[in-house]
Amino acid sequence: MALDLLKPDSDIAANWANTTEGSHFAAVDDSDADATNVDTSSEGDIDRFGFGSTVVVDADTVNTLSVRVRVECSSGSSSNTLDVDLFIGGVSQGIEAIDIVEGGGFEEQLLNIAGWNGDRTAAELNGLEVSIVPAQAGMPAAFTTTVSLVNVEVDYTLAPEGGDAMFYYNNLVNPYGVN
Repeated sequence: MALDLLKPDSDIAANWANTTEGSHFAAVDDSDADATNVDTSSEGDIDRFGFGSTVVVDADTVNTLSVRVRVECSSGSSSNTLDVDLFIGGVSQGIEAIDIVEGGGFEEQLLNIAGWNGDRTAAELNGLEVSIVPAQAGMPAAFTTTVSLVNVEVDYTLAPEGGDAMFYYNNLVNPYGVN
């Protein structure tokens, strides 16, 4: 098994505040929770990030797609959530909600839901997008949601040497010389 870590490389929607003057994707592509972030105090604000190319090729088998998010809620009620959605080919693969504990500091979560998995082509993986949207249940209250990391992990199995043309029979590689 192999792992390809994809970092965001473009802003599709940038409605959150950025702690720096630069792009939003650059604020959430590092591993330091204190360095750069995006944050919002408005329920429903959307930040959506595009991801670059993957090393996965079509002959490889994709096992799982996971989204890693580091998030914090510094004020508000204890019922804050962050909705995370993975888009493949521009199509939503299903929202996963993260429950955020107020004042608990940054929490890092690795999200993987069944709808995100399945063998994918390299072309599909080269157009991934992830959106983050804060939500708060119950009475309106002041809250601030901060995100410092968003990335996609592609767990895959490398194609056998020789790719799809390899012929297997009774665990012997190409015993009859057939391609």
